[in-house]
Amino acid sequence: MPIAVLGRLARTAAVLAIGTLTIAGCAQAVISLQYPTHPQAVPSVGRLVSDDPLLAQEAKVEIASLGEGAMPELLRRMQDSSPEGRVRIVEIATQIGRPTSIVGLIYGKAVKDPAVQVRQAAAFQGARKTELAAVTTQPLRSLLEDPVPEVRAAALSTLGGFGSEYALSHSEVVLMIGDRDPLIAATAASVALSRNDASFQAPLTRALPRLIANLHAQKPATRAAVVSALGLYREQASPAVPPLVTIARHDPVPEIRMKAAIALSRIGTPAAADASKETFQAFSTSEKPALKALAQGYLRPASEPAAAPE
Repeated sequence: MPIAVLGRLARTAAVLAIGTLTIAGCAQAVISLQYPTHPQAVPSVGRLVSDDPLLAQEAKVEIASLGEGAMPELLRRMQDSSPEGRVRIVEIATQIGRPTSIVGLIYGKAVKDPAVQVRQAAAFQGARKTELAAVTTQPLRSLLEDPVPEVRAAALSTLGGFGSEYALSHSEVVLMIGDRDPLIAATAASVALSRNDASFQAPLTRALPRLIANLHAQKPATRAAVVSALGLYREQASPAVPPLVTIARHDPVPEIRMKAAIALSRIGTPAAADASKETFQAFSTSEKPALKALAQGYLRPASEPAAAPE
């Protein structure tokens, strides 16, 4: 190719690159004008994304009090912070929740992040404030194609909890119930069962034997998802009671043993009820406060008022 042509191509590429940067800079400038950054936001966000966990925890309180005034700086620091820092930014931005336009931009960056923990944080955090669905649905939907099953499952679970305007369609949920990855299939089954929609009955019935077969999956996340889904099947999942009892007694992950006990209590057959009570009693003296409180709550007679959640 002639040198002159190469020169023109290089100049064109440079102009396009500058134009892209200019557009990005203009967008940031518009945000800064519309939502002025609070003077304290810059040092506070700096502490939030630092390597010092204590400073980061203190910064969360400061930034929450700044509210909208911190949001432009949170968006700016999504570009140059560590993965841990970007996770904290997504968390606090979701907590503040306004202006929603900046929340949407932060989620847009998070779902494209090269770090798995940042994409997964966006998926989980989206469930904390379903009132932000108008700006989080589109970015979270992109995570349904994520190469990491745990990220896809988190996004599926969050989107499954959104209201009808932003909900996954019936056909989308049915397709994912049949997904070859048991984590996705179990998560989709939970979404369908939570809708109490009779039209899901056929695909859910077809999925049940496969879910039971994956109760002893190697990945804890998969076991947890399958156990939770089977509990939502209630009496229809009675064939799963024997393996669920084994999990409630012997799974190496305490949280999964607790999930199995809850699932058994929901299935409700005599054998399931006995095993669930046995597991709750074992956890009622647990050294883990959350598991102990949960177990005691299930053991409390229905006539007694429930204790305030910790």
